[in-house]
Amino acid sequence: MNIREDKIDNLLFPDPSELRAIKFRPNKPVILVTARVHPGETPSSYCMRGILNFLVDKKDARAMFLRKYFVIMVIPMLNPDGVYNGHYRMDTLNQNLNRYYDKPDPEKQPSCFAVRILAEYLNMEKRLFFYCDLHAHAGKKGCFFYGNALDDYIM
Repeated sequence: MNIREDKIDNLLFPDPSELRAIKFRPNKPVILVTARVHPGETPSSYCMRGILNFLVDKKDARAMFLRKYFVIMVIPMLNPDGVYNGHYRMDTLNQNLNRYYDKPDPEKQPSCFAVRILAEYLNMEKRLFFYCDLHAHAGKKGCFFYGNALDDYIM
């Protein structure tokens, strides 16, 4: 039985006659990994490459476990125009895209808009297990995590 992906937003999928892709493992939870919203944070690309190399390793039991029990969605570069143009933190409209996830404009911040719609859709389906957005820091050394504080945690 081939179930098609939903047209999660009319702006992203405006043609109602166009068929969507077949849903890939519709019952598995999803791990979403994104990188390079800030073009100058090149270490995030190296981290992404490491993640991808790890995930496709045929001999690593941890990678096999993740592939077996999760769908892993990867967006390796959220700000390709900024990267191409050599910007450090901004896109071509001189915006720090990391500040627009709350209410992204589909015309001015299309990548943020698409990621937000995708995350909301996966969350609505109760499939979003983990979301990691890779960055780098100009002053901090080593590895660290920033995260959102949750007022109410319900499992």
